[in-house]
Amino acid sequence: MKTYFVFDHDARCVKIGRSNKPLTRFSELQCANHRNLDLVLVLDGDVESLMHQRFAPYRVRGEWFEVKKNLKSFLEEHDVRCGERRNIQKRRSLPRKKPQGCISCGAIWGAEPDVRLFALNSVFAVCSRCLRSLHSQLDL
Repeated sequence: MKTYFVFDHDARCVKIGRSNKPLTRFSELQCANHRNLDLVLVLDGDVESLMHQRFAPYRVRGEWFEVKKNLKSFLEEHDVRCGERRNIQKRRSLPRKKPQGCISCGAIWGAEPDVRLFALNSVFAVCSRCLRSLHSQLDL
């Protein structure tokens, strides 16, 4: 089990929760929320109730807490600056930049001038060679 912290940019609050799959949980939260969220911290172990008790004075509602005083200091100790948009690869948030390579052949952005990559979304891309191959296989 892991304990995760999700930051809501609009409300300036953090959700402290727990999950075996924090990325999946984050995706569910973002899908169900119209506000812009970021997964800012994942801690090993189930320390959710401990964190809830520690930051109880900042509770807004349920598992959501205002980023103030001790909570802000705690996040800064873990190199989290709420409000800054950044991609945390080690702790893993959904990428905010373009994908780095083709999901099929691994071609890298800009490595070969005659090969273009087409982003399918913020995570996956396919190169022009693989796209042509796919089109011919599907007779498109």
